[in-house]
Amino acid sequence: MPLKLKIPTKSTYFRFHSGFKLIVTILKFEQTKHLDGNKPFCERKKLTLGKGRVNVCVIQGDLTREQSDVIVCTANKPLDLSKGQVSKNLLEAAGVSMAAELQSLYPHGIDYDEVAVVSSGNLACRNVYFVALPEAGTSGSDDKTLHKTVTMCLERADRSNFRSLSIPALGTGRLKYHPAMVAAEIIQSVEDFSNSKPGTSVKYVNVVVYDKDDDTSFKAFEGEARSRAGRQINHNGVVSSAGAAISSTILAGLRSLSIMRDGVDKIAEQGLDCRLAGHTAMFGQGVYCAESSTKSDQYADPKGMRSLTDRKMLLVRTCLGEPFVTSSPKSYARPPCKSCLEDKCRCSNNQFYDSIIGDGSWNFREFIVYNMTDVYPEYIVTYDRV
Repeated sequence: MPLKLKIPTKSTYFRFHSGFKLIVTILKFEQTKHLDGNKPFCERKKLTLGKGRVNVCVIQGDLTREQSDVIVCTANKPLDLSKGQVSKNLLEAAGVSMAAELQSLYPHGIDYDEVAVVSSGNLACRNVYFVALPEAGTSGSDDKTLHKTVTMCLERADRSNFRSLSIPALGTGRLKYHPAMVAAEIIQSVEDFSNSKPGTSVKYVNVVVYDKDDDTSFKAFEGEARSRAGRQINHNGVVSSAGAAISSTILAGLRSLSIMRDGVDKIAEQGLDCRLAGHTAMFGQGVYCAESSTKSDQYADPKGMRSLTDRKMLLVRTCLGEPFVTSSPKSYARPPCKSCLEDKCRCSNNQFYDSIIGDGSWNFREFIVYNMTDVYPEYIVTYDRV
């Protein structure tokens, strides 16, 4: 009896760990985690960093609507929340009790190496952490200070056994920190913390870029996240650091073979054979996989015959080896040579990549292998669109 899953039709972007049980958990979470006015969690870019497996998500939205255990916000040293747009919004949403508590607990304000912790008032979190940063160009306004500030917040949350934090793009507003530096340091801080505390209770860090700003900060974080994902792949040779394979959903069996009732049964019996793939596929005849269930769902039935119920996709185990990462579509007969980057290579003593990852301007990355021994179908997932 196949397990029925409810999979959201909106864009999902998440990495599969190994195992079917966790995928069920993720899909349920992705469906229900909608934050009023913010993009749903399933539309965020996500990285999983460090030994502690801390998940970093980037969203352009409203910090006051976040539902994490902790909301982090910058303020000046006297803790005058009226001086910054984000802190002012937070105060208005939380209510006057938060300002009164700040004044009671921190009558002399805080220094740059301190965290002010107060209750949440009307916010949908458990605590609010206020931190102070120097203005860009002044003494102490460097990447090390930002790294230390983020680390202090993570350590404080870990001591309180909290699981999630929402952090704004610290310093990119009135303090005039460069967005690229902030993006790099916040993500690096989380990775360093995760590596130093593999048993941490903190598992989710949402970076919330103020939605009234222009896209500069958001693009900086998006670019850093994309760069990190690429470096993880190039360094480890795999997408998931859990082992030498990625668990992913299959796009359409073999591109030309739609995963419908007959298709999945044949693939389960015979495996995924790239020799049956269409010749017009973006990167040639191969087995195309995706980390996004939404991408796979696009191929579950013909465009003119969409149905909401009883759709099927395959969860496959794919061994990527050392992948060639490219943003330029090109038809390959096999992964290219590491020297000339051509699939039909005349180099002496040539060595070839093991797979291809298409990571360009399109919405979803694609993972392509050209040997059926590199991929096998692990589960058939039957689901309804909602």
